[in-house]
Amino acid sequence: MTAAALKKYRTISYDEKGKPVSALLNLKNKTMRMAYEKAMEEIEDQIDIAEAQKRMKELHDDPSLARPWSEFVSEYLSKNSKQ
Repeated sequence: MTAAALKKYRTISYDEKGKPVSALLNLKNKTMRMAYEKAMEEIEDQIDIAEAQKRMKELHDDPSLARPWSEFVSEYLSKNSKQ
């Protein structure tokens, strides 16, 4: 999406001091909607990565928090078989 298209399909709201406080995106536009969805997926991926890194650090610091391999596999399979 080009910068011009982005400007065309978004509206920014400002506070009394002139600072931007929110953005309204026109999701009726297919290109804007696809760009928004892609950005949200990337943000969610980054959150998942950060949570996994935090969990790995916790497990490294305290190995007693780890689960048996068979328990992990059964949980993994049950989560992924629903998708």
